[in-house]
Amino acid sequence: RSVTADLPFEEMSTMREIRLLMSREAWSAATPKLRGLARSYPESVSVLSALGWCVYNLGVMPGGDEDTARDEAISLLERVLSLDPEHALAHHYMNRISGRPVIE
Repeated sequence: RSVTADLPFEEMSTMREIRLLMSREAWSAATPKLRGLARSYPESVSVLSALGWCVYNLGVMPGGDEDTARDEAISLLERVLSLDPEHALAHHYMNRISGRPVIE
């Protein structure tokens, strides 16, 4: 299953662009694009998990608010896991953020 399978075809190129930004650690460029997609597709686990990771990474950058970012990221990732309990990337991100495994 593709990581963008829960998005319409016309949004897949946008998600590819966002993934490229994320691979370059361009969190401040990727985050607003993901927030826009999340407004349009609030049930998209691919969008919400990527948004959680971007939000967290923005928060740990110099000048960021790490506690607020961590809380928002965990909330987004918990939403992903409520929609798809076996979403591997969400589990991975949650483990990286919280420092502990979340697989029950």
